[in-house]
Amino acid sequence: MNFTEYLTKHYVITILVLGFVLAVVIPYPVEEVPPWKILMIDENYLPGGGRTIVQTIDNGYFRHHTVYEAQADKNGFVTFQARHIWAGAVHRLGEVGASLLGWDTSTRVTITAKGAGCTEGKIVWTRGEGSRPDKLVCP
Repeated sequence: MNFTEYLTKHYVITILVLGFVLAVVIPYPVEEVPPWKILMIDENYLPGGGRTIVQTIDNGYFRHHTVYEAQADKNGFVTFQARHIWAGAVHRLGEVGASLLGWDTSTRVTITAKGAGCTEGKIVWTRGEGSRPDKLVCP
């Protein structure tokens, strides 16, 4: 085997190994929280337009904690866009193993209204546990 054949053979193997490592390690986005439209109402079921609504997303396994704010429109509706978590395949496979061991790997979303007069209105939703609530009651 001459040097050119040797180099060509190992070049292909190196490229394949490098490609596999990059595919496993490089993070990619996965939707953790889908787009969410919520109606903000008071105890009399009247729309609470103009309020600031806060969406907090927590996932301890991925060390992900973010807070987003949006204004309710005049009819009391607020829409939050889809949220993604970036992680590589190794981390995602680790998440599967951790959940099999009973560790909490779920994403938790808390939605509250900001400001005085709404200290009890809160939505808490965990990914994979039922449907997402569509109303936030602010007594």
